[in-house]
Amino acid sequence: MYAIVAESVKHQHALEELVNKTKLNQVQPPIDVHLAKILITELLWGKGYLKPDQARPIKLILSYASDLKKYLNEKTSIDESCPLQGVYLISLFIFAVLIN
Repeated sequence: MYAIVAESVKHQHALEELVNKTKLNQVQPPIDVHLAKILITELLWGKGYLKPDQARPIKLILSYASDLKKYLNEKTSIDESCPLQGVYLISLFIFAVLIN
């Protein structure tokens, strides 16, 4: 779990932009933004697939998969070299995910 959270923090700026461009933060019923970011990270920078595909949040992210990949490919200025903000930021992110 630490690895996927660390990867999410590494790509936090790209994730924010992807969530805003696809309007995932405005879907009804709403999806937890932190969960969406973790799922997007796994899809785009992780294993590349999500299971079990019958869960509603996973279905939602998979329905946006082509748009997410398209926006990511169009974005040429994503800063992949952004260093991790330290253990404090990762711990804070894990805490936020766990309490929601």
